Amino acid sequence: MGNVFRVYTYEDGNSSFLRAGPLTGIYATEGLFLTKLMHSQFIQENPLNAHMFFLPYSVAEMVDTLYVEDFIRYVSSNRSDHFFVSSNDWGPATAREHKQLNTNAIEVACNANSSEEFVLGRDASLTEIYLHSKPLEVGGPPASSRAILAFFAGQMHGHVRPILLKHWTDKDPQMKIFEHVPPLNRSGVLEYIIHEAQQVLPLPSWLRGQHREM
Repeated sequence: MGNVFRVYTYEDGNSSFLRAGPLTGIYATEGLFLTKLMHSQFIQENPLNAHMFFLPYSVAEMVDTLYVEDFIRYVSSNRSDHFFVSSNDWGPATAREHKQLNTNAIEVACNANSSEEFVLGRDASLTEIYLHSKPLEVGGPPASSRAILAFFAGQMHGHVRPILLKHWTDKDPQMKIFEHVPPLNRSGVLEYIIHEAQQVLPLPSWLRGQHREM
């Protein structure tokens, strides 16, 4: 599929929020996706040969100052082959003024929450990361030398976390699973993860678990 799949990217406009996004901070996922896709082998300059149509605007840069109603040109499959990427909760708002786009276009979103207009079976989830402008000195031994495979601590928000907690708890001594944060201060918890755990499992909610820091 990687050899044949092609994406046409709209090229209209010269606004600062087109074809570029933040490369650091909480919305870095959005900028990285834009940058990587624009320089990948998937780009197709002829829309007639494209499988999908990408709307290359950055929600993080645009916020809610402009809608994309006049940005769309190619009519194909009622816009169901159009997609946009958002690491911002305002992503769905950018398409609301375009009925077909709002109903049919695929949103690739970091916030895969139905309360934020994420549609199961249509939209796609994208892991959010917090990319620091300077490298972090995490410290601790290499992952191969750590005694714990994984660490998880999360409040029981939503429907998925209770299921994961039941599935993971007391099943593997190398997986340290907690319903609440261990009785340590913040630095103690972080020190525990840095020096003992090979990885932190997704969906944590113990401090601010929405993004992964890199």
